[in-house]
Amino acid sequence: LILHPESEYMKNRLLVLIWITLGFAVCSFAANKKFTLVIDAGHGGDKPGAVGAKSKEKDITLAVRLKLGKMVTEHLKDVEVYYTRVIDKDVELYKRSQIANKIGADLFISIHCNSSSNKAPKGSETFALGVTKAAQNLEVAKKENKDILLEANYGDNYDGFDPNAPENDILFSLFQNAYMEGSLWFADKIQKHLTSNTPITNRGVKQANFVVLLKSAMPSVLVEIGFISNAEEELYLMSEYGQYEIAASIFQAICDYKMHKDNVKMSVPTLEQLIPKNVLDKNKQEKDAQLLAKQQEQERLKKEREQQKQKEQERKKKNEKGTGVDVVYRVQF
Repeated sequence: LILHPESEYMKNRLLVLIWITLGFAVCSFAANKKFTLVIDAGHGGDKPGAVGAKSKEKDITLAVRLKLGKMVTEHLKDVEVYYTRVIDKDVELYKRSQIANKIGADLFISIHCNSSSNKAPKGSETFALGVTKAAQNLEVAKKENKDILLEANYGDNYDGFDPNAPENDILFSLFQNAYMEGSLWFADKIQKHLTSNTPITNRGVKQANFVVLLKSAMPSVLVEIGFISNAEEELYLMSEYGQYEIAASIFQAICDYKMHKDNVKMSVPTLEQLIPKNVLDKNKQEKDAQLLAKQQEQERLKKEREQQKQKEQERKKKNEKGTGVDVVYRVQF
């Protein structure tokens, strides 16, 4: 087909044809593009994060990340998974969201453990980016953000951002609305699954100024899976079964998000389908052993109480027998 350069009509038709062709190409690309997920294991290397009595945050987050990534790879074939770190190595905070942005990720998850100088607090909470006035949320964000002070040239990498400066609310307010709805929706699903699948209590969905979420160009959350400073919760976070339960809960939330985003229905695997059989069997054996030990302890205490009761009865009978008084007559001059 030869077009006359002066033919306005033909030029317009050609432009329309080009736009239609480009439109089909874009739609085809979007249809064929895999859902992309980035999983970030908090801290690493010389930045251990929170430190418990027996464990470090960087190790627990990496272990959960590995289990979650494997679940996604095995059960969600249409999802492509990327990681910010796969070994015990530190990655600067700004690079973590940068990785997600470069690959055009659809979802970003940063996994962390909480801590407190008070050993009593426990439970999970999931954060989306947002300006916060709550002192508790602010303290959590400051703890996670302080790693940037250890990075070389952090002033240049974070545009002069100071994690301790009060004026940061202005900076965060510029970014918080872009993917707010999707982030909060996903955060809510994570909390619901963690609450129903694990013994971890629900501390709710919150918003705070996390640098790792600041410039992510997609729905993003930071999940504090539990308190490493709480002795009971630390043991659960360290356990293989506990890590699998947590990973499975986040995985189910990812399934919910995909169904919501793509407006489709899918069969979501159960905990029994997601956790390896040997781990399930080991956990059952441990629970059975704990139950047996508890029963034995109850029996021991019951026996002790019965013995104590019997001794009290014998002592009472003996005292009753000793209350008989002989009459003695005396003559006084």
